[in-house]
Amino acid sequence: MKMFRKFVSDHFPHWADENEDWRKWATNQIELLGGRKWQPTKQYGRTKRSKRLGVQNSTTLLTLSLENILQEGVLQMGKKKLMIDPGHGGHDTGAISVTGVKEKDINLATALKIAELLKSNPNINVMLTRTTDVFIGLSDRARMANKAKVDAFISIHVNSYKDTSTGTETEYTRDGESKKLAATAQKYLVQATGFNNRGINKLNLAVTRETTMAAALAEPGFLSNPTEESILVSPDFIPRYAEAVARAACEYLGVPYNTTVGVTQPVTVCIGDSDLSDPGIIIDGRSWVPAKMTFAALGFSSWYFQDKTVHINSTSVETKIFDNTSYIRSVDLMSLGMVRSVFMEPDATNPKRVLIIPKEG
Repeated sequence: MKMFRKFVSDHFPHWADENEDWRKWATNQIELLGGRKWQPTKQYGRTKRSKRLGVQNSTTLLTLSLENILQEGVLQMGKKKLMIDPGHGGHDTGAISVTGVKEKDINLATALKIAELLKSNPNINVMLTRTTDVFIGLSDRARMANKAKVDAFISIHVNSYKDTSTGTETEYTRDGESKKLAATAQKYLVQATGFNNRGINKLNLAVTRETTMAAALAEPGFLSNPTEESILVSPDFIPRYAEAVARAACEYLGVPYNTTVGVTQPVTVCIGDSDLSDPGIIIDGRSWVPAKMTFAALGFSSWYFQDKTVHINSTSVETKIFDNTSYIRSVDLMSLGMVRSVFMEPDATNPKRVLIIPKEG
């Protein structure tokens, strides 16, 4: 519990003043989407309350900012629109884990992380149904997505039932695109959690029923299960959960995920006794190797490139594209059993060398 609270406070310190956060988010969101800065005429604070907020207290400034964006028609054309819905909120805590962690907090932290991961993606506009700990009705969440005319809607949750319940599942209501979105999300969630694959389930849920676009609801694991709970509330779970959803959304929407590479460092790639003619790259201390050339040197043919992602034996792996070349993490070659070992040779001079040791025989 303390570990989870520390993670939240370290990564989202602005929660301490949700009113200020609302105001900043409302104005920043419009500017990011190409509109002029909008300021509410009345501050929702200690002494004044706008009539609109007084009528329906589940309406946040996110809703108001979204309405202004739509009225002015400033959503950037050509971008896919994604709405992330952190489930529960306010007096609705959702499930409570065996150590007292509330589902609503995990959901919100994950949604904010998803928005952070995708904020610089030039192909997607990301919107959230809530950015603070407030209650929003289920139908209101669906109406927000419908009014924004988003291309995909993903509701963020964690599961709870019996202490023996275990595994990852994704829910949907309508066949077709919603089922496709759910299947895509399930694929990435199972990879991220490592839990039992419970598959996708067709359920009559309000947020997936009343939305008019592809809609899915993620349930990566059970807070009610002590073993899974210890993983779900660990500091590294939210980033993994968020990245899985972000990647799934990008794949479904047909846009690349995080393919813009910033500052890189070249690295020599040595396979067996030979160096590749093209270098790899180092990003954030991790080595990436050119996929096509590496597979050719290994004599490996069971791979393909689809939707700007490399697939090895039908398993998608993290891919970055730089100068029209696709790169994969060198460690994925070992984790998928393609090579015996991978390590970076320490060297005080640049470029360094990534040594890939093929399997014998």
